[in-house]
Amino acid sequence: MPYHGVNVISKVSNGNLGWATLFQSKNGFEIYKTEIFGQSFGIEGLKSLRRNKLINANPYGNGTSIFTLRQLQKNTA
Repeated sequence: MPYHGVNVISKVSNGNLGWATLFQSKNGFEIYKTEIFGQSFGIEGLKSLRRNKLINANPYGNGTSIFTLRQLQKNTA
């Protein structure tokens, strides 16, 4: 049975494989500030790179990343 494009591995067929993805999350959410059991991935959509201060403002170290689309490179070049 596929799970987000990943096939279930027989050794963990009775457990969980994958992580929680939270779309439209914000850096004020509790999941951003508190480590929860297991992996999680919060996604906050931004319309421009002007909000890139979010990375430097993160007090939790390695907690933020920026993913962009190729179109953004064309628009900002």
